[in-house]
Amino acid sequence: MEPLYKKLREYRISKGITQTHISRMTGISNAKLSSIENGNTELKADDFILIAVKGFGVNPSFFTDGVLETKKKQLLKEA
Repeated sequence: MEPLYKKLREYRISKGITQTHISRMTGISNAKLSSIENGNTELKADDFILIAVKGFGVNPSFFTDGVLETKKKQLLKEA
C-alpha cells in the first residue's frame, strides 16, 4: 500500500490545489506540509484528518481504502 503522505500529495496536485491553500484551510504551515509530503515529517492522525477534511473536503477514508473504518469496527467489536 502506498504511504498516505504520497497519496495526499498526488491528490493535491491532481486537483490543482496548492500547499498554500491547504495551509490556509488547516492552519498547518507550508513548511510542515512540504515536509509531510516529502516523507520527512511523520504524518500524525490529527494532521491527516485536518488535511483530508478541511483541506480537501473529503472523508479521510477516501485515502485509506477503508482501512480506518475496518480498524474502527474491529476496535468496537473488541470493546
